Amino acid sequence: MKILKWNREQIDVAFSFVSNIFVLALSLVLGLVLPKFISMETYSQYKTYILYSGFVGFFHFGFINGIYLKYGNYNYDELPKETFRKYSWFLIFSQLLLSVLMILLSLTIKKEAFISPIFFVILNIPLINVNCYFNLINQFTKRFRLDAAVQLFQNIIMLIGIMLLIFFKSDNFIHYLKVITLANFAAFLVLVYKCRDIVFGKSQNKAPDLRDISEKVSHGFFIMISEYMGLVVVGIDSIIVNLFLSAAEFSIYSFAVSVVNVLFMLTGTVSKFIFPYLKRKERTAYPELYEQSKIYLIVFSAAISGTTLFMEFFINAFLPKYSESVLIIKLLGITAVFKGAQDLVFGNFFKVLSIERDFAKTNMIAISLAVITDVIAFVIFRSMISVAVASIISFVLWFFISDRILRKKMDIHSHKGNFILICAVAAYFICASMSTAPGVILYYFIMILLALYGFFVQKKSTE
Repeated sequence: MKILKWNREQIDVAFSFVSNIFVLALSLVLGLVLPKFISMETYSQYKTYILYSGFVGFFHFGFINGIYLKYGNYNYDELPKETFRKYSWFLIFSQLLLSVLMILLSLTIKKEAFISPIFFVILNIPLINVNCYFNLINQFTKRFRLDAAVQLFQNIIMLIGIMLLIFFKSDNFIHYLKVITLANFAAFLVLVYKCRDIVFGKSQNKAPDLRDISEKVSHGFFIMISEYMGLVVVGIDSIIVNLFLSAAEFSIYSFAVSVVNVLFMLTGTVSKFIFPYLKRKERTAYPELYEQSKIYLIVFSAAISGTTLFMEFFINAFLPKYSESVLIIKLLGITAVFKGAQDLVFGNFFKVLSIERDFAKTNMIAISLAVITDVIAFVIFRSMISVAVASIISFVLWFFISDRILRKKMDIHSHKGNFILICAVAAYFICASMSTAPGVILYYFIMILLALYGFFVQKKSTE
């Protein structure tokens, strides 16, 4: 029986991984096809929604994160169903109320607000946050197959809707944002149905325990703040370009960022498996696991970053109006290594070590440095390239600050992972400055050598 259970879990993880790769492929196709068939102005409005909708998770104030931390080592059948019904209805009603109040306020300020990207951001707050709640439950209870299937279903609906709009030559950003809203709502319906025993049933009409709610918020708030500080670190450059440069420049920069975001998503495909795994491990194993995972992650992410070296040929052939984005893509491509480390290694270890305040402090420092470097770069040079370079500096500082704090907490003195990181970053920029074919060949040759070195180091440390 135990063997069958293990095999089923392996199958679920494999299905989830393959499904995530397929979702990434859909995202990549959509990201490359859409800008070819719509105007830069429409694409700019579409990307404005994408940019700011990434921050709506702030409005659950850490409640979801608190649940994640409290029940992260539970299986689904072990969850206290009556308690979770209260959580579900509290979250649904609070997010609906917040969205309605914000819509009324925005319409009071500006009657035409309903035709803006920000209106759709507000409209989607309940859908995004409630879907996030159910998705996280599916992830920490290791229902990976369901989580992957829902994401796949949601992305297919969005892809079909957008492809239909392209077929009918729609150039109205409102139509595209309606499709995204429809996809979010469809995912919400599926998640409610599949998680119906923690939504409907006994005690659903009873008032939630406010002390329990407050406890979840207080425990999860610093994790939530830390995660969204991380989003600001990632997105501050796009916000600056969105606010202070033209729609055409924002379209170009957003296109570059959308390509790099696919790399972020690709490096993050295994993130959902790590927290439940670490949560079930003994604390004494964390130092060794930290060093191992950091080395493997750096090599893995660096290999993914190398795919940006192919983009110049593709963009010049398929999307010549976005040719200015090539340099930005090459500059930002290496940030996938640093973002991957934050998502897969640093963030998960801050959580399992229960040092939420250190996590928040680290990201507070990171966001301060990101704002300072990006603003200084923009004020002095007032160009997209300068903002991109400043963003790279922000990512580097963020990495080393987080790494230093965690190594100190776990009394780790090894720097082998950081040595591999420095070699990978140097190789990336050297090869990015070369012609496409020789640059790609040399880069992946170096990656193979670094992978072999990392394997040798790990094997030697375990002997």
